[in-house]
Amino acid sequence: MDTLDVQRRLVALFVAGCVLLGYPLLTVYSVPKTIGGLPVLYVVIFLIWAALIGASAAILHRATGGDSEGA
Repeated sequence: MDTLDVQRRLVALFVAGCVLLGYPLLTVYSVPKTIGGLPVLYVVIFLIWAALIGASAAILHRATGGDSEGA
């Protein structure tokens, strides 16, 4: 995968994160209910955050060819 393709994917992921963690969409989950004792909004924010980290790790892992010795 070339550098420009990786950059485009990461920028698209950033934009998706901004949209998903933005004000209008998060108000949908601002309800007085809980999941496992935690407010729904907090759970949704954590899941989106974890998914963004996982997606960025997958993009970068694929870009480096799965080689972890470069760290």
